[in-house]
Amino acid sequence: MLRFAGLFVLLMIPACSSEDSAPDASLQQLLPAGKIDAERLQLRAPLPIAAIGFVMQQAIKENNDWMAQYARENDGPGALPYHENFGVSEEEYDRYIASMEAGEAALRSDAEVSFEVVNFGASSKLKASELLATVNNLEFDWAHDTVHTPWGDLVGSEEMKLDSEKAALSPFVGRRWEMLSGDPEAVLTSESGSAKMLKVYLGTRNDNQDVLLYFRAMSVQQGIVYVNDEVILQWPMR
Repeated sequence: MLRFAGLFVLLMIPACSSEDSAPDASLQQLLPAGKIDAERLQLRAPLPIAAIGFVMQQAIKENNDWMAQYARENDGPGALPYHENFGVSEEEYDRYIASMEAGEAALRSDAEVSFEVVNFGASSKLKASELLATVNNLEFDWAHDTVHTPWGDLVGSEEMKLDSEKAALSPFVGRRWEMLSGDPEAVLTSESGSAKMLKVYLGTRNDNQDVLLYFRAMSVQQGIVYVNDEVILQWPMR
């Protein structure tokens, strides 16, 4: 579903194959104890498309109340119908949507970062600086197949495989933990309401040469945004 607010804050991931099964011990080996040097990645569209997206994003900020109502009135699958309040021409809007649907955005390195992994028993906890504050204290409880975050626990994972050319994380093989409550996109464009969306993916890319950790965290309570961030980290397999 391509709802408008999500075009700017969510990584678009096409449907992927998944199976219900418990994670094996090899997954824990992707987070060895000690310091890990990684690249922080960001999903970036081609420059002309990104410029259109930036203009629309600014227009939404200036018309939050209208945007929330417009989204409710046009609830359904696919992109929202064009409106002049988007701040761009209809042709530009169509180009933007076509680019998103075609998967033209790609992952690009944004910064070199590092974090610590502390292993104790059957758990692995990430310790990170302010630059990676969102993933600080992210804890994988391998024995109970649970990921603990400051905004809630994700219980139970699924096997995940991405091989579509339109999937920004592809090729990827690993596990995913997810939790969703409320309507995240609706509350991001309103002054009230509550919603929570947490997603964690951990696995390998590029024929098992690299490890990838993806964390999407959004928590809004009574109109107050406590977190709205997406972190994508990649580092060489040890």
